[in-house]
Amino acid sequence: MREERINPGLNQEFRCSVLKRWENAFDALIDRVDAFGLDDEQASHIWERRLETMIRRGTQCRNFELIAGDAESDEAPAIACTHVHGDLCMLALPRCSGVCAYYISRRETVDRAIPAGDNEPEEE
Repeated sequence: MREERINPGLNQEFRCSVLKRWENAFDALIDRVDAFGLDDEQASHIWERRLETMIRRGTQCRNFELIAGDAESDEAPAIACTHVHGDLCMLALPRCSGVCAYYISRRETVDRAIPAGDNEPEEE
């Protein structure tokens, strides 16, 4: 389980359910494209229409919260939910049970870099 906490993206339970649904739809489309021998341009048009339809239907996620701002921006995320980071749903991650052995607070980091009471090195 330690490796999973280091890289939670490996656990499908932590991934955004909306993005997983979109990925499954895309995978199914690719299978059909291969079966019918369609070219990339045709596949791209079909996917664009299907994705638009899925977006219009809504996210179908009870925890979805739209990110405030310009959804039309080029830098807008694929799914504009405040709980999504990368493709992980922050609400799906297990709750932290405390400070682990790998945790270093910012305060400790600063204190280690310049121990309390020490002066900055003098410039020559």
